[in-house]
Amino acid sequence: MNNTIDINSRNIPTIHQLRRAGWKVRVIHGVTDEDNVLSDRFTRIELTSPDQKDSVGTAYCSRKDQWNRKLGNRIALGRALKNYSAVN
Repeated sequence: MNNTIDINSRNIPTIHQLRRAGWKVRVIHGVTDEDNVLSDRFTRIELTSPDQKDSVGTAYCSRKDQWNRKLGNRIALGRALKNYSAVN
């Protein structure tokens, strides 16, 4: 079985694919709290590659939008991989 991941391709790997390839993927969903007023929801994905390099991506959902966990995961993961590619 080939567990290599090409993070520079057009097709963004899924969280499941990254985990199977040896990446650590942490997904955090939450709500920002500004001045004790719950405002925007967010999804944050923290990645650690098999060679122990870290990257983070965050997606925010406006109060005007309908929050969608899968879409937040996809956006945050894409940003984390983009940040990983830019740094490494």
